[in-house]
Amino acid sequence: MPASPFFAILFFLMLLALGLGSQFALTDVPITSLTELFPKLRTKRYLAVIVTCTVSYLISLPFTCRGGIYLFELLMEYAANVSMVVVGFFEVYTVAYIYGYNRFMNDVKMMLGKRAAQYYLFATWCIISPLLMLIIIVTKLISAEPMINKEGAGFEKYQYPQWSTILGWFIFIGCIIPIPLVYLVSYIKEYQRLGLQQIAKPIGIESDNHLHEGNNYLEKPRYLAAITENNSPRFDWGPKKRINQYGIYAHLAETPTDYTNPSFHTETRMSEHDIDDSDRKF
Repeated sequence: MPASPFFAILFFLMLLALGLGSQFALTDVPITSLTELFPKLRTKRYLAVIVTCTVSYLISLPFTCRGGIYLFELLMEYAANVSMVVVGFFEVYTVAYIYGYNRFMNDVKMMLGKRAAQYYLFATWCIISPLLMLIIIVTKLISAEPMINKEGAGFEKYQYPQWSTILGWFIFIGCIIPIPLVYLVSYIKEYQRLGLQQIAKPIGIESDNHLHEGNNYLEKPRYLAAITENNSPRFDWGPKKRINQYGIYAHLAETPTDYTNPSFHTETRMSEHDIDDSDRKF
């Protein structure tokens, strides 16, 4: 092949760029999550980087052993193939139905000046993608059976034992359980917060709900109000640029943005009367 060394160099540079890009994505996601979960780490980001890289290194050590390929295939099947589809379903459902498709498209219009590809996104995010992912998940659950590694790449044919299927489903549960668990914990905290607000409310005629329009959370049972508040964006959620802080984001222009202060990161949610019900739905 003419100029084969040149194309060989390009090929390996491509592999290097691909590997670095994947590595940055795989490490930056947990690092950003840690800094969001623990605001104090924002000024000490290097600690989050050290913890993430150390834990990732220790987890990857078993894959270097003689049986590492079998563990790798098991994790690929249950931690990547199945779990990622479930995580993707929750992501699409959250954007389309909890945050709200209409609200998302309004954010796109604020940034781009138009509701770009709104019909395509409505069809794919609100209808096609959730249905397809549900079908894939159910099909995968029904057709679950012990894995078989075919012969090749220097390895003989190997059929996984029955207990590997149980182990695989534990891996699967471990990957997706944080989603409902974190939501449940957040809901309980929101439920308790609303209860404390109700208890702390002054007793008297003036404190009646029908005399105070701001007490929207009392217009429905507390367990339903907690769901509404828990599904609402946090108070400091919105555009960073002042020029875009208008409409439902107007409160950001009047609020100090000391995000590094731990006291700022409370369980504050955007109040229900600041969010149009049509924004939560499509």
